Amino acid sequence: MTELNIDRTLQKNLLVLLARFYPNAIDQSTFTEISRLAQTSQKLAQNLFYLQEHHLVSSGLLPTSDGSFLFDYKEIKITAQGLDLLLDDGGLASIINTLPTIAKTENNK
Repeated sequence: MTELNIDRTLQKNLLVLLARFYPNAIDQSTFTEISRLAQTSQKLAQNLFYLQEHHLVSSGLLPTSDGSFLFDYKEIKITAQGLDLLLDDGGLASIINTLPTIAKTENNK
């Protein structure tokens, strides 16, 4: 069994770095930087996969026949949900959900 390397600091750093490239994927030098931050490819894979499962990133992970992963850095990018998490303002959904409330309030006047 492999060691679990879920790291909240690394995850935040990944999201911040990926946000700089939105809506595009990262470049090779940024992939080198995030690999250095993660320290091991296993730790990077686990954290990218975890963030992907929460729809915060597209991980660029390609499974191999031996159970490991290859990284396609040209596919690693932040999603709109990932940006919303960084912005910490409730995202576009909070604006959309507010509009019907405003309309109901206006109609009741």
